[in-house]
Amino acid sequence: MADTSELKLFLSDLKSLKGKIANEKSKTGQIHKSALLLAVETLSKKWFDSLKTNFISVGFSDEDLKKYDAGFEHLLKVSSSKGNLKAGFLKDLKMLTASFNDDLILKLQTGKCLTNPLGNTYDGLLQSISNQDQNIYLKEAVNCAKQGFLRAAIVLGWCAGIDQIQRKVEQIGFVDFNIMSAKMASSQTGRFKRYNKIFKVTSLDDLKEVFDNDILWIIEGLGLVDLNQHTRLKSCFDMRNHCAHPGEAPITAYNVMSFFSDINEIILKNPNFLLRQ
Repeated sequence: MADTSELKLFLSDLKSLKGKIANEKSKTGQIHKSALLLAVETLSKKWFDSLKTNFISVGFSDEDLKKYDAGFEHLLKVSSSKGNLKAGFLKDLKMLTASFNDDLILKLQTGKCLTNPLGNTYDGLLQSISNQDQNIYLKEAVNCAKQGFLRAAIVLGWCAGIDQIQRKVEQIGFVDFNIMSAKMASSQTGRFKRYNKIFKVTSLDDLKEVFDNDILWIIEGLGLVDLNQHTRLKSCFDMRNHCAHPGEAPITAYNVMSFFSDINEIILKNPNFLLRQ
């Protein structure tokens, strides 16, 4: 978000739209031109889909963004209704463009936005990691989160977490991993009765070919995590998949905070996953 070029372009598009609507002639006082209505909808959705999330990730509060939420929400509403009066569009667009630069862009340029509320959480995560290779890797994930690239942060964060798990399995021994997969696959009752995969892993490269979801099952079988921890890690893995593939599910700064908290507490700080030096 430190780069404000996207915001400046967004503001320019809003002002251009305001001018086009102001110049639109309408005997009924309504806007019917589909291109204008689509532009209103597109810009309003962009606010909610990405820009608002990015502002929150660098420290703006919901209160700071309240009037912009209200303005863009109203624009979305009237752009798809029969009450799409020209005067209403212009009123919303005038309000949104009047102080957008001072309220948002200028604060980012001068560093006067609030301190990132998640920054301490992210920084604390890095400080708690003793493995320097992993620390360097996670810094990329954390920096993505701080810059508002939330999906990228989650994908990188999961890679770091599963790498820790894989390296711990390597230290425990691939024989134990294989035996546990066979034992679970033969279970007729209990927690693992529906698990049916048997592996013959002999190296870390082999293990990296095993689906992450299967690894989560087997580390539960090995006693490295319990049922609840497994469930939470499965949620983290699901979020990673949501982020890696196109979809409508939103990812907010608070989703990222919860994700990093679980990765940190269940894997990185868990004594069961500490690596022997």
